Amino acid sequence: MYRLVIHPVALGSGLRLFPVREKPMNLRLVSTPRFEKGTVAHVYQPE
Repeated sequence: MYRLVIHPVALGSGLRLFPVREKPMNLRLVSTPRFEKGTVAHVYQPE
């Protein structure tokens, strides 16, 4: 399971979170809880 927490800040550039892959990962979004300060967590599960 992958949990990505996204903070609404514009930086303009950054590092890759995952390495480049030949084939995309098959992930299913299972939930998107939202927090008071604007942060959102995306929870993905491999298929």
